[in-house]
Amino acid sequence: MCKKKDKIRLYRLMEHYLDGKIDECTFRDKYYRLYALEIGRNSASFSIEEKILFYELELVADRYSPYEEEHKKCPKAFTTKQQLHDKIRDTYETLKKQ
Repeated sequence: MCKKKDKIRLYRLMEHYLDGKIDECTFRDKYYRLYALEIGRNSASFSIEEKILFYELELVADRYSPYEEEHKKCPKAFTTKQQLHDKIRDTYETLKKQ
């Protein structure tokens, strides 16, 4: 069943990050807990487009690493701060247009 508050919680999390209230590691951890564990990836709360956007964001967030040495060792294995920021911003802006 669609729970509007689920969407609001995810939007607020993105807003908190974009407003600089939380950092990347905090976003990554809270996003995983909220989206994957509490709401559920296959939740009926989301449209197909929302499911795709949230899933793509999860892929980028899950691979985020703040450690430069990891990026040097395996450059394609981890996402950077800028990549995560861009994905959060793009996801948020796309969802706000709906």
